[in-house]
Amino acid sequence: MGLERGLRGLPYDIIIDLRDSKLQRYRRLNIELLKSRKNEMRKFDGKDSVNWILQMEQYFDLHGVQLLQKVHIASLYLETNQFLWYKGLCFHKSLVTWSIFTKEMIAHYENTKSNTFFSQLIHLKQKGSMEEHIEDFQKLNIRVNDILDKQSIDVFIGTLKDNIQHEVCFSELDSLEKAFKLARKIESQIMETRNPTTHNYKYGSVFSPSLPQPTRFT
Repeated sequence: MGLERGLRGLPYDIIIDLRDSKLQRYRRLNIELLKSRKNEMRKFDGKDSVNWILQMEQYFDLHGVQLLQKVHIASLYLETNQFLWYKGLCFHKSLVTWSIFTKEMIAHYENTKSNTFFSQLIHLKQKGSMEEHIEDFQKLNIRVNDILDKQSIDVFIGTLKDNIQHEVCFSELDSLEKAFKLARKIESQIMETRNPTTHNYKYGSVFSPSLPQPTRFT
């Protein structure tokens, strides 16, 4: 209320700029606050990466860390050798998202013989249709313990095909069902653009173009 009273009489564009700058300051202060609380979360030393990732997800959820800030915050909780691994990952990847970060960490540090359900879930990648992929995802997700819905949503988005993942990751989703529904919708839209139909505007009907018939010789 104090801010609203203080902004009365100012042009609308100035009010918007002031609010945006205040939001940016709040986000910077939030990151600084998380840095000051580093002792609340153990540093990753190369052991038990799956549990460390799950603990980081709980930490993010507790402090309201946004998806785009997760990798930066997580890098603060790496021991020296693991931080060097992270810098190498950034050097070889043009963009390191939280999904890429977790997949690469598990691939690098987990014993490949210890094939946990969470590890399988992290490495799952959509290959066929969306319905098939959602079924595969749910079969693994139901076997993973101690994972929040928000964490499952982030993991699911990371398993999608790149063109679908790009569209889904910018949406605010609060349940897996909504993520599934949006992913199906985007896949359907992409399929429609790839398979245009021919319209018969004279009669108002839609039909597929007919193929030329072979010539019959007599």
